[in-house]
Amino acid sequence: MGSNWRETTLAEVSTDVSYGYTESATDENVGPHFLRITDIQNGIVDWQTVPHCPISKTELEKYRLERGDIVVANRQQHRRELLFRFGPGSSIRLLPDSLQSLAYNSSCALRMVFDACARWWEFINGSKTGSAQAGANAKVLGRFPLRLPPLAQQHAIAHILGTLDDKIELNRRMNETLEAMARAIFKSWFVDFDPVRAKMDGRQPAGMDEATARLFPDSFEHSDAGLVPTGWEVRPLESEIGFQGGYAFKSKDWQSFGVPVVKIGSVKPGIIDLSQVSYVSDSIAQQASRYCLTMADLLIGMTGYVGEVGIVPPATVEPLLNQRVGRFILPSRGTEAQHFGTASLAVTSSDHLWKAGLMGRLRRT
Repeated sequence: MGSNWRETTLAEVSTDVSYGYTESATDENVGPHFLRITDIQNGIVDWQTVPHCPISKTELEKYRLERGDIVVANRQQHRRELLFRFGPGSSIRLLPDSLQSLAYNSSCALRMVFDACARWWEFINGSKTGSAQAGANAKVLGRFPLRLPPLAQQHAIAHILGTLDDKIELNRRMNETLEAMARAIFKSWFVDFDPVRAKMDGRQPAGMDEATARLFPDSFEHSDAGLVPTGWEVRPLESEIGFQGGYAFKSKDWQSFGVPVVKIGSVKPGIIDLSQVSYVSDSIAQQASRYCLTMADLLIGMTGYVGEVGIVPPATVEPLLNQRVGRFILPSRGTEAQHFGTASLAVTSSDHLWKAGLMGRLRRT
């Protein structure tokens, strides 16, 4: 770092470090949006799903989020997940008291704090208070030390980071569009059986080449599940796939670096977030070697958000599977068949009826 970088603290570059509002959330549109810990997923908020809360005008002025504010969780189990930069928008948003907001003097300074992630999380881990849900309070957060370059350099750095943020957001939206298209195609082909119905009417299935169309029959037959394409079979899921629960690591096994371990908090809708993992040593990993995950493995949450599924992305170091997360194991029928099985299961298990069915079975047991 340059000699003209100055030493400071988070409190010195912030105009305010404050807790959120205490109130019960409601789905009724009775006030501003009320941002909760669970509404922030990997730094992203879907405001369409965020509830509301009643609040007086006086309290609203005190607790409302402003453009550019940064939101941080003050609960231990969420400390790595919840870092959210509040962007532009016309709606008023509030924070519950389990979140804290940072309003700051420079539009660049705090952005640089959080992009120095390793030091930030080391500081948080070393500053935890409490026992049941250990966290760092606003005063502690304000002590975080940092070095800042001159303002012109801050703006230049923030411009580059902001451009990357815009690209990430664009890619996220593109992925959402592609996922929606995949769901629509899957439903058309394997739920509504549109290709079969088209062939019954003597039509070429829409958006499908002849080679693919030949894979679908031109009639239905009765089954225990109702009408299915002729020649297709209805089987229980357990007859087609295996299932493996995760390894029960001990609390003493966790460390700040090493072999990554996928925990329940890593299972996001459609993806396993490898930035939200814990770590164990090589020796512990060797003991749990049969729980090693590979790219494209399909995992499912078994507690908390029961039934949430995600696919393991490429990783430099193959992660391990922790308890409370399960892995579906498809039979070896060739790479293409396995990819199709994974994709089909992923689309099916992300449906709300799948999750409702799982929750129903849990209540009965």
